[in-house]
Amino acid sequence: MWLDARASDAPLYQAYLQTAPDDAAVKARFDSMVQQDRSARDRAQADAAVDARGRTVAEGFAAVDRGDLVAAIWSRRRRGFRRY
Repeated sequence: MWLDARASDAPLYQAYLQTAPDDAAVKARFDSMVQQDRSARDRAQADAAVDARGRTVAEGFAAVDRGDLVAAIWSRRRRGFRRY
């Protein structure tokens, strides 16, 4: 139990807590594991948004490099910029 628990261990913790709901140490470890999993998912979503924005910026610069100003402008608009 005191080793690194993973999200895949959640059913084991839940089953145990159904039989021993007053075990504060196990409940605290389970809650910590759930919070860590939630934080990891939130970070992954934020990282994906940053990666998508980075790809859009890179596409815009690539368009400028090849002289395609229309594509560069559309790239800016996709990022939410309205002014030139």
